Amino acid sequence: MILSLNKRVKFLSVCISIGIILVLVTLALAAATLGVVVNRLKDKPIDRPSLDSEYAESIQISDIMMHLNELQNIATNTGGNRAINTIGFNQTLDYINNYLSSHTNFKVATNYFYLRNFILASNPILITSINGTTINRLLSSNLSIAEFYFVQYTRSANFADYVPISVIPNEGCSDNDWLAANPSPNGRVALVKRG
Repeated sequence: MILSLNKRVKFLSVCISIGIILVLVTLALAAATLGVVVNRLKDKPIDRPSLDSEYAESIQISDIMMHLNELQNIATNTGGNRAINTIGFNQTLDYINNYLSSHTNFKVATNYFYLRNFILASNPILITSINGTTINRLLSSNLSIAEFYFVQYTRSANFADYVPISVIPNEGCSDNDWLAANPSPNGRVALVKRG
C-alpha cells in the first residue's frame, strides 16, 4: 500500500511538473508574441509630404499666427473693421505691402481700381405689419437702439405693398441654411444674420 502510494505521489509530481512547464512555456510564448505585436505597433515617424514648393515648405504656423494677430490688432484699433473704404482697410494694405517689401524678394505693386462710393440719397424707411400691427421701424447709426440698418453698397428697393420675409437660419452661408428656411425664401425678402 505504501509502495502504491509512493507511485501515485511520483506520478502526481511528474504530472504537476509537466503542467508547470507547459504553463511557463505558454507564458513565455505569450510574452514573446506580445513583444512582437507591441514593436510592430510602435509609433513610427511619418515623413511630411513634400509640397513641391520652396514657399509652401517655408510656411510656419507661428508666422501665420503672427500675421493673424497683427491683422486682428489693426481691426481692434480701427473700430473692429478692416472692410474696404475704412481706415482698417488702408492699414491692412499698408501692413501687407510693407511686410512683403521688407521681408521678401517679391516685386510689390498696388493696383487701384474704381469702386462706386455708396451714399444714401435719403434715409431708408422700414414699415412692418405683423399680425395687423403696423410699425415704422427706427433707423439709427447707433446699432444698440436701431431696429434696422442698411447694408453698404446695397441697391435701392421701393415696394408698393408689404413683402413677406423668410428668416434664413444660421449665417446663411451654406445651401442647407437656405433649404431649412421656413417658409421658403422664394418670392420673399430673405432676412440673413450679419456674419
